[in-house]
Amino acid sequence: MMDGEIEEFTPGTIAMTFTMLTALIILSWLTIVYAETFRMGITYLALLLVSFVIFPFRVAGLEIPILFVGFKDEPGEDLALGFFVGVIISLPITAGLIKPEINAVNAPLAMGVIIAVPIVEELFFRGIIQPTVAEFTNDVVGILTQAVLFSLYHISVWGTDISSIILGVIIGLLMGSLVAWRESIDSAMVAHLMINMIMVLWGALGGVPQT
Repeated sequence: MMDGEIEEFTPGTIAMTFTMLTALIILSWLTIVYAETFRMGITYLALLLVSFVIFPFRVAGLEIPILFVGFKDEPGEDLALGFFVGVIISLPITAGLIKPEINAVNAPLAMGVIIAVPIVEELFFRGIIQPTVAEFTNDVVGILTQAVLFSLYHISVWGTDISSIILGVIIGLLMGSLVAWRESIDSAMVAHLMINMIMVLWGALGGVPQT
């Protein structure tokens, strides 16, 4: 399911549909029930809406100037690769070199950050922006564009210091390269999920004990 050619209901399109619905349910629940996660829920629901609008057009095979990269029908290797990459990227956090952004988290927020956020961000930045820009330019420009936008989007979370901006670009470049290489967002989404899970768990546990 690369290059926007999603023209039938394959296992990949079915899995993508359920994945998007899962994110929709979690974000709607966070937005309606928990006041402290209302802002996050609304923001990510808006980004998810873009995917919900574009995905059916691609499934129907309609010609629109926006591409959509989805899941593979047999993603086994990509899931394993994503797990490995997510753990490797998270090593600076577990080693105490990078302080987790979330120091205290409740169960609802954790569910949103670990599950819904990676789904929505990968769909929007690597699933839509990257292939669409690449279609009109090239893969390098597509990867770089989404990486910069991904980093700028996280300024509200990571702050405006240059190190945080550079970190966001690096993560965006790594995830974008995974998508371009594997021709799907399976590996990038799993890697993103692993990074967020480790960040939340490490932040909740207090990071590396000081001796």
